[in-house]
Amino acid sequence: MFVGKDYDCWVKAAAETGRTDNPLKVPYDIAVREAVAAAAFVKKYWEPDGDRRA
Repeated sequence: MFVGKDYDCWVKAAAETGRTDNPLKVPYDIAVREAVAAAAFVKKYWEPDGDRRA
């Protein structure tokens, strides 16, 4: 379990926010899984070249 002042600060900030609607067209869990897959792809295949940085 997370503990400490940073965690407490974020819990308080999250509790103070109101409910928001999902701005995505897909459920969050699917969006997160796709983001992880995209990040893994970029990490594996990205090669710096010219203007593209590492």
